[in-house]
Amino acid sequence: MDVLRTLVEQAGRTVVMGTRDPAAAACADRAVFLVGGRVVGKIDHPTADEVAVELARRPPCRG
Repeated sequence: MDVLRTLVEQAGRTVVMGTRDPAAAACADRAVFLVGGRVVGKIDHPTADEVAVELARRPPCRG
């Protein structure tokens, strides 16, 4: 995660990551929640607790 954060902050890169790990999502500047390919929620500067609450509201992944 440190390498990704460094890319964003020092190299001006954008990183798109898919995860159901609240701690990993909390490293992001923005968390976007998708269900069936549609945006169903967003959190700017998320905390792990905020992400966990949002994930608990969503149906489990199938796959």
